[in-house]
Amino acid sequence: MQGVNNPRVYRVTSYGADSTGKSDSTEALLAAIADAAKGPSEGHLMEGIRDLGGVQIDLEGGNYLISQPLRLPEAGVGNLMIHGGTIRVSDNFSPDGYIIDLSTSNGGNKQSSSSPSLQF
Repeated sequence: MQGVNNPRVYRVTSYGADSTGKSDSTEALLAAIADAAKGPSEGHLMEGIRDLGGVQIDLEGGNYLISQPLRLPEAGVGNLMIHGGTIRVSDNFSPDGYIIDLSTSNGGNKQSSSSPSLQF
């Protein structure tokens, strides 16, 4: 069992993210999030929400530049943590976009941060 005692950790630099913040790391961060969301489930947090068991996206102390919102690749997953660094938006990031967008794919209610950077 993975769980809190042995969480899965996805290091974003393993996906090609630039920890200096000089180049766009959007695709690398999305790939790490997608792999984490595909991982094994530990049951359900509540009906319709799979428990990912505290899976971690480790930013490894870096500063990461993104050009589009970060989204989970599928609805119905939870207990995922992004930590250990800073994510900031590029100059061409949509002014009405969210750094981490929790909206549904059909444009439902957005529940996210629209700050120009987030520190984890």
